[in-house]
Amino acid sequence: MDFSSIARKSAELVKKSSDGKKLDKKIEEVILSPHAFNSLLTNALYPAFSGEAVFKGRSPLSDKLGEEIATDLTIIDDGRLDGGLFSSSFDGEGFPSQRTYIMRNGILE
Repeated sequence: MDFSSIARKSAELVKKSSDGKKLDKKIEEVILSPHAFNSLLTNALYPAFSGEAVFKGRSPLSDKLGEEIATDLTIIDDGRLDGGLFSSSFDGEGFPSQRTYIMRNGILE
């Protein structure tokens, strides 16, 4: 690993983000790379989407199943995709991977 390069790039990012400005609220389209979207899901949204958290009532989404919680957003968990992030024949519990809609057109499934 090139630690000098990592430190240099990190310092550049800090410098670029140190003069942040408040933006007006508005709806915009955003395109994220698979890794960026995975990071967003994992760190910010996964705890709310976790089946265990929903089942145990620990998620703010527990009582939202079947309701529209986003505008025209579809999230699919498909562990069978060739080259997909965390694709595998089996999930963490040992069940065969499948295509599962988490949210379809903004409706929480």
